[in-house]
Amino acid sequence: MDVQKLKNLDSLFQQEIKAERLKGCSIKILHKGQSVYEGCFGSDTMESVYRIFSMTKPITAVAVLMLVERGLLDQNEPVSKFIPEFAGMKVATPEGEVPAKNEITIAHCLNMTSGLVYPGLDSVSAIRLGKEAERISVRQEFGESLDGLSVAKAIANIPLLFEPGTAWNYSVSGDVLSAVVELVTGVRYGEFLRRAIFEPLGMKDTAYVSGLGEREERLAEIYTRLPDGRVVPASKQQIEIATNGFVSTKSTSFDGGGSGLCSTLADYSQFALMLLGEGELDGVRILGRKTAELLHTDCLPENVRRTINFNNIKGYSYSNLVRIMKDTGEALSNGSVGEYGWDGMLGTYFMVDPKEELVMVYGQQILEGLDEILMRKIRSILYGAL
Repeated sequence: MDVQKLKNLDSLFQQEIKAERLKGCSIKILHKGQSVYEGCFGSDTMESVYRIFSMTKPITAVAVLMLVERGLLDQNEPVSKFIPEFAGMKVATPEGEVPAKNEITIAHCLNMTSGLVYPGLDSVSAIRLGKEAERISVRQEFGESLDGLSVAKAIANIPLLFEPGTAWNYSVSGDVLSAVVELVTGVRYGEFLRRAIFEPLGMKDTAYVSGLGEREERLAEIYTRLPDGRVVPASKQQIEIATNGFVSTKSTSFDGGGSGLCSTLADYSQFALMLLGEGELDGVRILGRKTAELLHTDCLPENVRRTINFNNIKGYSYSNLVRIMKDTGEALSNGSVGEYGWDGMLGTYFMVDPKEELVMVYGQQILEGLDEILMRKIRSILYGAL
């Protein structure tokens, strides 16, 4: 790798800061296990703690697969085996709710083919889940302790967007999986992650907000993007409107499998390096090699893959709570087929490229999320240095 070419990232981020399209960000790149570039800009430092939101999901996939390879879970098992409320789910149709023909399985949740939704979309399912999220937020605000099972049972009350297994839709599936992990292990989800993944990998700054303690002082500031593209500090009200019971930015009693974790670039790099090492890092094995390979194996049939509706993952498939590069031409990327990773609601992002032995982790905190053009520029510079 030509590390001198990576200095183009300095110019890119300085330009973004000068134009006020960014107020703070940081990035870490590792090649063949060695750090080749670190940069922090504006208000952020390499010690900044980021709310990683949906970058919680790949960690949840690892947690589930750990239980699969121990024989405690099978991907084809129905969720209702663990949470009976998921038996007899209904599908919302223009004619009304009809009984689902298939049960939601663990695999459906891992691959976002469960038919579950997130609040905010224009559908009967999403509107009803949005109301449920509001109730969850109020209950937590008034001090009620809600565990993963309570939240999963609330999700089970919502009709499905489609028949499980027939299409793809981004959803609260990760939060259902974390409840299953709690039931199988008998341990609160955040505690399971700490013992099974974070401590073994030396991820000392990764936790839910409720577990950050004094590290909460290092949380990066959250910004919001104005119509002209400039970003300014977000108000408390803006933050509360943008989040809900499933994607909270504050301390709650609920450890979600779909969002909620906070981490640093150094910590998340350890997790990504473990994935690059096919389940092992510095002699510590989290997953068996073949299980780790499964994590970034495309599990979607072609007819389901065609229903993926996210603009920012054109050219990718999606399985086991990560995107997986299928077509670099469609993605307009100079990257590699087989590269995988995910991002978070406020614009955090990571990628693992097994072919090039490459890891990149990026941090920012903007309510409107990642600028897709900026990320393509970052990736173009990164791959241009190979």
